[in-house]
Amino acid sequence: MHPGTLLKSVREDRGYSLRKLARKSGYSPGYIADIESGRRLPRVFALECILVALAAHEKRQEFFEIYYLYKSNLLFENLALLNRKVGECSF
Repeated sequence: MHPGTLLKSVREDRGYSLRKLARKSGYSPGYIADIESGRRLPRVFALECILVALAAHEKRQEFFEIYYLYKSNLLFENLALLNRKVGECSF
């Protein structure tokens, strides 16, 4: 699961529009929409600011578990791709 999926769910549960969350968090509606759609992965500081703006303190651990699991999966996917590419090189 991408952290943006949970972000969108929490935002909608709290009745926040993208604009309202953007105003409260200091990030643009486009940036937040990109996170929610999975096009961007926020930095930790940005995620903290957005969670504070949502008053989603009870969801913090869940967000960060998903966040770091997603990042570690990306790392393993990139390493696997790199290994395949290196294996294709002829020396």
